[in-house]
Amino acid sequence: MPTLRQKQRNERMIHAALEEFSRQGFHQASVDAIARKAEVSKATLYSHFGTKEALFLAVFDQVLRTTLRPPHLDLQSLPLEENLRCGIRHLVTQVADTPEARFFFQCMTSDSGLLGEELRNQLANRFIAASLGEMKELSQAQKAGLVSPHLDVELVHHAIIGVVLQAFRFWWSRESTISTGSLADQLTDFLLFGLLGPPSSPSKAVSKKRPTSNVKKNRGKHP
Repeated sequence: MPTLRQKQRNERMIHAALEEFSRQGFHQASVDAIARKAEVSKATLYSHFGTKEALFLAVFDQVLRTTLRPPHLDLQSLPLEENLRCGIRHLVTQVADTPEARFFFQCMTSDSGLLGEELRNQLANRFIAASLGEMKELSQAQKAGLVSPHLDVELVHHAIIGVVLQAFRFWWSRESTISTGSLADQLTDFLLFGLLGPPSSPSKAVSKKRPTSNVKKNRGKHP
C-alpha cells in the first residue's frame, strides 16, 4: 500500500501533467516541464508511468473519476426521460465549463492532429468503460418496460456514447450559434426517440354528424 508521501507525490505528478497537457497539448507537452512542476526527477516520472502516453492516459483516468462523469441513470428516483435529460445536460455543462474536460473531449473528437488515432481510441474506450454502470441501468429500464424490448442494450450503450462524441465534434464548429442548453436538449430528444420511439400523440377525435333522414313522416289527415 502506498504511503501518504507516495500518494502526495503521485497527485503532484498527475496535477502537473494535467496542467501541461491542457495548456500545450499532447505532442507539445514537455515531460521535463511536468517533472519540474511536480518536483520529481524525470527518471521518477518514467519509472512510475513508463511512457508519456501512459501518463496521458493516467491523467484522463483521473479526470474521469473527478470531473468528466458519463450521464448517470437513477431510475429509482426519476423516470427514464428526465434521467437522460438531466444526465446529458450535466455532461454538456461539464465539457463546456471545465477546461480539462473540454480538452480531453476535443482530443477524442477532433481530427486536427491533437492525438494519434490509437491514443484517441484508447480515450474513447476508457470513457465507454467508465459508463458501464449506466448500461446496467439501461438494462434494468428495459426489464421494467421503459425501453423497447427489441433493443440490444450493449449495442445501444455504445451507440449513445458514439452519438454523444459526434454531437460534440459537430458542436465545436457551431459553438457560437448553439448554446449548451440547446445542444443538451436536442441530443436528449434524439436519444429518447431511439430508445422509446416517437412520442405518442393523442388520437384525434373524429366528429361524426348524424345523417339527416330524407324520409318525410306521413302525417295522417283528418277527414
